[in-house]
Amino acid sequence: MKKRAILIASSDFSPDSGIETLRFPVNDVNAMEDTLRSEDFNFEVKRIINEYCSDVKEKLEKWISEADYEDLLLIYFSGHGKLNRGRELFLSCANTRDTSLNATGLEYRWLMNVVHDHSVQSVAVILDCCYAGRAIAGSRGTARGAIEEQVRAAVAESAESGQGYFFLGASGANQTAEEREQDGYGRFTRQIIDGLSSGDADIDDDGKISAKDLATYVKSQLRRQNASQEPIEGGGYQGELILGCNRRKQLKAALSTIQESLWNKWNNHFTRETFRNIEDYLDQVQKTLDIRVFEDPKFLILKKLSLRDAKIEEVAKVFWSTSVGPDLPAGGAPETARPLPLNVGSPPPSQPPTEAQEQAARPQSSEEPKTDTQSESPLATTAWDRMRESTKQQLLTYNRHRGERAAQRKQHRAERAAHPVASEVWWTLAALFVVGTGLSFAVGHVFPLFLAFGVAIIIGAALAGQ
Repeated sequence: MKKRAILIASSDFSPDSGIETLRFPVNDVNAMEDTLRSEDFNFEVKRIINEYCSDVKEKLEKWISEADYEDLLLIYFSGHGKLNRGRELFLSCANTRDTSLNATGLEYRWLMNVVHDHSVQSVAVILDCCYAGRAIAGSRGTARGAIEEQVRAAVAESAESGQGYFFLGASGANQTAEEREQDGYGRFTRQIIDGLSSGDADIDDDGKISAKDLATYVKSQLRRQNASQEPIEGGGYQGELILGCNRRKQLKAALSTIQESLWNKWNNHFTRETFRNIEDYLDQVQKTLDIRVFEDPKFLILKKLSLRDAKIEEVAKVFWSTSVGPDLPAGGAPETARPLPLNVGSPPPSQPPTEAQEQAARPQSSEEPKTDTQSESPLATTAWDRMRESTKQQLLTYNRHRGERAAQRKQHRAERAAHPVASEVWWTLAALFVVGTGLSFAVGHVFPLFLAFGVAIIIGAALAGQ
């Protein structure tokens, strides 16, 4: 299945046409083309810019006739929407005149007839114009117009999911659409571009952007901005019309799965150096969110590991060197992609490590292996290094203090050995104290005790003087 888009801009009109020139339809088409051509959507895009009604019809019918049965067609228009006296919607072209819409304008009913005649099964129509709601309101005020009958018929003929007709208009049947200088685009188209390019239109967070997702996102954004126009959604289809995928959201989900698996199951199966290389790599991927990483062998092997489809040895061979940057496909980064550092660090040696080399690189007895209490979260290499450095400094301080205390004790022992008389003094004093205490108890008087203290002082002073 191919996805094909035709983008029509109508902004310039002849001075006597009675139609006001518009500022931003060409900007709208340029931005839509960039978005739809991106890897998230992969549309083939054709542009029609300010051409006469006859040329627009001819190119539209030829383009629609070339569609295969399974193709998804996106028809986008940015310009004036005009109503004739029968309240039927006409899209402006370069030669459209306000007084002769039936002859010079592109009737929306004609467009739907062409879609139906060529049996297109999957088509999405987006109109950024005034009175867009008339496209699905039915002709001449009828509640069930011929267009809706064609839509129901096309859906009924198809039993496959993801087929049918989808419509999204910038305004209701009786409303005008805005373009603002501050946006540089039509106000309605600006929401479409933002939602598709950022991935925010993936409102159900399933990694896919459907036409329904886009409509819900655009309507919610314009309501939040209190816009005077109310986008209108319609059509009928089975399943979902998938416009594209939100690959950055898919990348975030894959990163989360890899990190959780790596930390909870595999962190103790690698050497510390290899594990840090893996963390550094994931850190770079998370900072850039470059979707080209889906083709990087390093990312693919980690994804397989998270699914238990890869062996530890296979991952170790990929991340054993210091070259841990993503290996992105050649051809340069797309304009919308942020630059991603490639192959950071020294170039890898010619041969991967053997099992014996990997074993030899594991921490030895001098460095205790990580335990659960030492675990840091994935991508926390800097925090781990800070903790390790802090612990190292604490150990150095402790060893220094212990050495100082040991030196002091050694010095005290040396001083006592150099002055043995001090020890004799203390032994003499102790002996006299014991003798004096014994005599005091024997005679029942304290005089012998005082006498012993006096003699001890005299003898101690004499010995100290030596």
